[in-house]
Amino acid sequence: MGGLLYKDFVSIKGKALSITFIVLVILFLVFRVIFSGNYINENFMAVTEAGEMVNMLDVIFLTILPSVLYVFIMLVSFCFNKTVVYDEKNKVRSYMLALPLDKKKYVASKYIFVGILTYVFLSLYYILLVINNAFMSDVERLVNSANLCMAIAVPSMCLVLIMHMVDIPFNLLFGNVKARTFQTIFWLMVGFAVVAFFLFGDLEILDKWDFLKLIEWADKHAFELTVVSILSPVISLLLFYLSYRITVFFYERKEGMDE
Repeated sequence: MGGLLYKDFVSIKGKALSITFIVLVILFLVFRVIFSGNYINENFMAVTEAGEMVNMLDVIFLTILPSVLYVFIMLVSFCFNKTVVYDEKNKVRSYMLALPLDKKKYVASKYIFVGILTYVFLSLYYILLVINNAFMSDVERLVNSANLCMAIAVPSMCLVLIMHMVDIPFNLLFGNVKARTFQTIFWLMVGFAVVAFFLFGDLEILDKWDFLKLIEWADKHAFELTVVSILSPVISLLLFYLSYRITVFFYERKEGMDE
C-alpha cells in the first residue's frame, strides 16, 4: 500500500509541488506582515456604512482566499487525474495483474490518496486563513467575512470527496478517456444550464444578491454552520467509504474477466 501511495506521489511530482506550496505560504506570510491591517495609507483606506475605517488591503486578501479554496479543489481533481493517466501510460494495472497482489489495495490506494490530498489542501487553506486573520484589522465586518471564509472550508472539501465518489469508480472501471468524456458532457450541461438562465431566467435574483446580508446571516447562524462543519465530514467519509466498497466489488470482477 505504501509503495502504491508513493508511486502516486511521484507521478504528481509531489516533492516539487510541496516545495512550491511552502514557498507560496512563506511569500503570503511576508506580504501579510508588510501589508497588515495596521498598514496606514490614505490610498488604501475606505469608510463602511457603519462609519468604520477599513483597510482595502484586508478586503483584497479576504477576496483572494475563497478563490484559493476553489483552486485547491481543482488541484485535488487534477492530481488524481494525473495519477490515473500515469498508471495507464505505464501499464501499472497490467503489471499488477501479473503479481499476487490484492486488487483491493490498488483501489484503496486511490481513495486514500484523494483523502490525503483533500486533507493537505484543507490544512494549507487553514494556514493561509490563520496568517491572514493574525495580521488583519479587527473591524467587525472583516472579522465576519473571515469567519465565513473559515465556515465554508470544511463543507467545500467534503464536496471534493463526494465528487470523487463518482470520479474514482469511473476512472478505474471505464478508463481515463471515458471518465473525462463523461466529465466534459456533465460540465457542458452545467454550462448550457447557466447560459439558459442568463437568457431566459429571472435576472432580478442577481440584483437582490447582497454579500453583506450573507455575512450577517452567517454571523447569526454561527451555531448551525458549526454543526454543518462537524457533520459534513462524517457523512462524506461514510459515503466515501461506501463508494470504495462498491468500486472494489465491480473492480475485482472486471479485473477477473481481464485475467
